Formats: sequence, C-alpha cells, structure tokens
Amino acid sequence: YESTEPNPLTSDLDGAIMTVDPENEARVVAALHEWRDNRDEARASEALAALKKAAAGTENMMEATVECARAGVTTGEWSWALRDVFGEFRAPTGVSSAPVAVTAEPGSTLALVREKVTRTAADLGVGRLRLLVGKPGLDGHSNGAEQIAVRARDAGFEVVYQGIRLTP
Repeated sequence: YESTEPNPLTSDLDGAIMTVDPENEARVVAALHEWRDNRDEARASEALAALKKAAAGTENMMEATVECARAGVTTGEWSWALRDVFGEFRAPTGVSSAPVAVTAEPGSTLALVREKVTRTAADLGVGRLRLLVGKPGLDGHSNGAEQIAVRARDAGFEVVYQGIRLTP
C-alpha cells in the first residue's frame, strides 16, 4: 500500500492519550459522595436486597430494578448485586475450547493444506510448523484472531494463542 488512513494514535501525539483533569475527577467523586449521603440508605439497601431475591428466584427483576433506580442505587451497586447472585461470566478465548476438525475428506482443501503444511515442516526439518497468533488491544473483538488460530490448528500447525486476556 502506498497510502493509508492516518493512525489516530500517532497522528496527534498530544491528544492520543487522554488524561483526566484531577479537579474534574475530584468534583465527580464529591458529587457521588453527596448523592450517596443524601439518599435514603435504608431504602437503597432494601431495594438491593429485593433485587437479589428476585434474581435468585424466578420472578421478573424489572420491578426490583426500577425500585433500585428510585432509591438511588448506582449502576455499580446494581450490577454487583446481580454478580453476587449470578457470578461473573467470562467468555472463553483461545483455541482450546474450539472443536477440532479431526478428519478432512481426501482431496478437500483442508486435506491439501494439511499435506502442504506437513511437507513444508519436513523440508525445514521441524516436527510441525508453529504459528504465533497475537491480537493487539483489549477491545474484545478477538473473533478474527481466534478463527485464524482454529483454522491453522486444523490445517496442521502448532498454534500458540492464549486468547486476549493476557497482560504483557
């Protein structure tokens, strides 16, 4: 490619990293404390308890959720109450949980690719070709990287991909 869109992370380095003004942060934290100090704490606690009870049972949680809002429960408090009941879901990432294409019909594209991968590994004098799959950023959009990793594994590569939830 001779040209591309400017990278927003490098085109304006002064604005690439946003920092919060400490005075603004202090104002927001003070407003939150004031919000909590002025609400009826007993009503908020009762609303959260009712939400947990509804979530643990079979009743509709909407009424309890609306009461939480009216009682001044924050979104964070509401979500933690639900986490207490349901736990926290973490979708699996990586290739370990993906089904393996064990067989490939003779003459199929997958079978031909497997043969080429095996031949290339033999030509190079290695047991298997190894492919490292990495995905920059933690935006949660790992489908492309995972599809490549799974298909490469199915084609006979040794794939090194641990998913997107690793820190450097």
